[in-house]
Amino acid sequence: MLAIFFAFVALIIYGSLYPWNFHVPVHLTNPVEALLHSASLRGGLQRRFIADILINLALYLPVGMSGYLAFRRLRPAALRMAGPVVFGFFLSASIEMAQLFVPGRRCSLLDLLDNTLGSALGVLAGAFFEQVVGRRWTDGRTRREVARPALALLLIWLGSLVFPLFPVMWLGVFHQKLAMLANAPVLDVVAFVSAVGSWYAAGTMLRNVVSGQRLLWMSVALLPAQFFIMTRLPSFAEICGAIAGVLLFEWRPREPAAWPFLALLLFRGLVPFHFGPAHGYSLVPFHGFLDMEWQAGIRVMLEKTWYFGAAIWLLRTEGTPLERAIPLVTGVAALLEVGQVFLPGRTAEATDPILAVMMGLAIYALRKPHPASAGRGREW
Repeated sequence: MLAIFFAFVALIIYGSLYPWNFHVPVHLTNPVEALLHSASLRGGLQRRFIADILINLALYLPVGMSGYLAFRRLRPAALRMAGPVVFGFFLSASIEMAQLFVPGRRCSLLDLLDNTLGSALGVLAGAFFEQVVGRRWTDGRTRREVARPALALLLIWLGSLVFPLFPVMWLGVFHQKLAMLANAPVLDVVAFVSAVGSWYAAGTMLRNVVSGQRLLWMSVALLPAQFFIMTRLPSFAEICGAIAGVLLFEWRPREPAAWPFLALLLFRGLVPFHFGPAHGYSLVPFHGFLDMEWQAGIRVMLEKTWYFGAAIWLLRTEGTPLERAIPLVTGVAALLEVGQVFLPGRTAEATDPILAVMMGLAIYALRKPHPASAGRGREW
């Protein structure tokens, strides 16, 4: 978990100072003074104040959560609660002042406060996560620990379905969505097949977290609910695919799914299979993500994280050791990037293999038995 904590820190530093072109502002004398005098509510409103808050909370919540879980053995308890928050404060303050030297970036005291709050919320999420995974559930004869990797992946999957979790508040947006639904294709094969695979995989994970499958059926309601979330639009194909995936899981709950899921990754990455002349390949990680609009970018990252993590988890549950599952999924991700070099309109870069490795390390860290539950059974 310590490696995951430092990975999140490295990603925040990388993204906050991208593209790493620095110069010294002419009128800058004291970075600390510039930070303290940067709290302008008017400037925040002009920069879409609410959106900035959501972004900063989302960026630093994983730092607080992973920091709490990485240092959960520290005593006293107040130290492991306050430590990640203090670290998040100093990390954010350092980055805000460093952004004074990055053209196009702004230093903001409001961002510092939001980032610190995000770290605090992450600590609370980590404490809740620790409590949840320490509980046992019973389905009659079976009594076992909650599988931490499965729970974490389910949270990522749910996040990919409801992000940005900001409600539609304007009637005109509903009219726009209705018009888009009316003109949308009846069946999108990629969306349908992806939904079938995702909901089947979610069922296998849910089986390791709670007893019963009623919750999986209830989760299907999240797709129509996307109609009331900004920037989201449910599709007929996704809803039908979700229902088909749940029915498939109810019918064949123990069917091996790892290799079909890997085939799904290849299908999603190479569709529509119209190859052309090779175009550029970027060795800069997360280059496309950093150039995207923030809501679309975070949604894409959540989806990719889910698919790579689910593939590794499914391989592991079917008996493939992690030391083989991680390179296998990473190899598939690298193969997709090579194939996308020949697909017009695709961005080929080094991001996906790095994401696959990170998810493998996260699953490895989460699978380690908690000290309080050591000797009480395996999590897989």
